[in-house]
Amino acid sequence: MKKTIVSAIIVFILLVVGGFTIPVISETASDSRVVIDHTLMEYSAPACFDQAEFTNNLDEVSIQSAINSGYVAESTCTTEEMPMEKKPLFVVWFTA
Repeated sequence: MKKTIVSAIIVFILLVVGGFTIPVISETASDSRVVIDHTLMEYSAPACFDQAEFTNNLDEVSIQSAINSGYVAESTCTTEEMPMEKKPLFVVWFTA
């Protein structure tokens, strides 16, 4: 009986610690589409594309693919439209 209670407490503590330390990306879905410029190595949110000073070497990919390939946001407009923040798992789950 005591072993079960101690085991349950340890598992609970591990879940709580893990929930506050495991970082996950919140806000923008990883499959959201962005426009990338291969020449400048930058990406833009669709809402900010008209303001972007891109070359003609364009493509459309998911934001996760752009970030994994080393592309950076072209302006603050893009970072405001598509925030990519790492937050603890519990914070993402329990905040609106």
